[in-house]
Amino acid sequence: LVAQTKAGSEKVESEGALKLAVTDKKHFGAALLAATGSAEHLAELRAYADGKGFELKQDGLYHGKKLLSSATEEGIYKALGLQ
Repeated sequence: LVAQTKAGSEKVESEGALKLAVTDKKHFGAALLAATGSAEHLAELRAYADGKGFELKQDGLYHGKKLLSSATEEGIYKALGLQ
C-alpha cells in the first residue's frame, strides 16, 4: 500500500505481508516503484540508469543533483528511454 501526504514526508512501515509507504505527490511514482518492484528488477533498473549517467534513488531519478522524475512510474521509465 502506497499513500500520498500533503506534508511532503515519507513513511514506510512493514509488518508481515503488509507494507505501507506514505509520501508526497511529488515523489509518489518513485515510492510506488520502490514499494512494488522486486529487488531484482530495481537492481537492474538502477544499473541501467547508472549506465545512462543517471542515479535511481528511493525518491526519484537524478542526473547529478537534479531530480528528473519522481511523480509517476511512467515518467521515470520515459526519462530512462524505456516503455
